[in-house]
Amino acid sequence: MMAMGGGAVPGGGADTGDAPYPQLRIHTSALHQNLAQFRRLAPRSRILLPVKANAYGCGIGTLFPFFQSADIDILGVANCNEAVEIRKLGWEKTVLNLGGFFPQNIPAIVAHRIVPSITDLWQIGALNEAAVSEPISIHLKLDLGMGRIGIRRAELGHLLAALHAAPQLKVSGIFTHFPHAGPGAEEYTLAQNTEFVSAVSEIMHTLNLRREDVLLHAANSYSAAFFPQTHHDLIRPGILFYGYYQSEADRVQFNPRFQLKPCLELVATPISHRRLERGEGVSYASLYHVEKEI
Repeated sequence: MMAMGGGAVPGGGADTGDAPYPQLRIHTSALHQNLAQFRRLAPRSRILLPVKANAYGCGIGTLFPFFQSADIDILGVANCNEAVEIRKLGWEKTVLNLGGFFPQNIPAIVAHRIVPSITDLWQIGALNEAAVSEPISIHLKLDLGMGRIGIRRAELGHLLAALHAAPQLKVSGIFTHFPHAGPGAEEYTLAQNTEFVSAVSEIMHTLNLRREDVLLHAANSYSAAFFPQTHHDLIRPGILFYGYYQSEADRVQFNPRFQLKPCLELVATPISHRRLERGEGVSYASLYHVEKEI
């Protein structure tokens, strides 16, 4: 069972004859606080909230009322299926597919006004052919260090040539993704950011794009928190927006500074209480042995 609310709710049953049932509670008060923190960290940047992996397990449908009411600029998804779900829920603003897509996804991209990320060169010609009635807005994803998906620096010339031959595509954004996180990654991250700015300059000049028409974005959670140089026009706080760090050590070290709140609370009522002596095993194969009596 999943519940949503501004604060903690006492445990109790709902539809099981008053028997208590485990609940995963989502605290919108934490989400509001975390979003406000990122707006303070990047006051001149717009915010894209990633809702990939079913909103980090919270449920896109469950959190949708929050997204609608919190004045979010853009929602970011990992695939076109998530984008279609968001459209069917009633999202009218921009939804950016941050991941790649297959040829089979192109009809949905057109029908549901999904902004696709160009991650491979073949996508340019295929999208241009599909843009029959109106141009398709696209973002260019540059792989400058993550090594997963995106246009490599060596492919930039081929990218520009393909875009010149695709008049039905409108470049409305250019972005990259940082593979390293935290203050210890400053040198690597800022070097990649410099390379990103250089590549953007080449793209903008060659395609004769107006700066005000193109959103530049690079900052994920940690770079948005630690490196204001990477904020550009848009930040993409993912895991930190939901109130979680990459490790417990990071939470202990950094949360006194950022004051982010976890949005999830798992509440359960024990069905039985018992006392075990030191050395006794618990559950299958006795995977846990009692170390001390309480």
